[in-house]
Amino acid sequence: MVIELIHSTTKKFFSMKFIRYALVGGLSTLFTLGATYVFAEYQGWNYIIPYMISLALATILNFSLAMHFIFKVQSNYASRFARYLIVYVINVVLVTIIEKYLQIHYTLAIISVTIILFLLKFLIYDHFVFHKKE
Repeated sequence: MVIELIHSTTKKFFSMKFIRYALVGGLSTLFTLGATYVFAEYQGWNYIIPYMISLALATILNFSLAMHFIFKVQSNYASRFARYLIVYVINVVLVTIIEKYLQIHYTLAIISVTIILFLLKFLIYDHFVFHKKE
């Protein structure tokens, strides 16, 4: 049972679905980090405001791309989006905690959270958000 789970999970990480997920996620991360940095460093905003706005925009675009390009599902938009938004909230909370309590620069906090959640989010999306019922 455990070996089958490990094999199944490993197989998912070498699939075209995962490659599409990594491509979309990478571009999204660059956008979020870039927009946050520009507004925080050059406009003097507190980083959390541009981070939340850019992450929200990226999340909406990513959801659409995940539905049609990555996981290729065509139904239950509202319920899938509600589950997808939970990850948005987790991102913001983790970045805030890391930046505030560990006193790490916000850019490193964003990168850390992205790395920590990267594989986990793929599995959550694949099994709970965009899973096709058979």
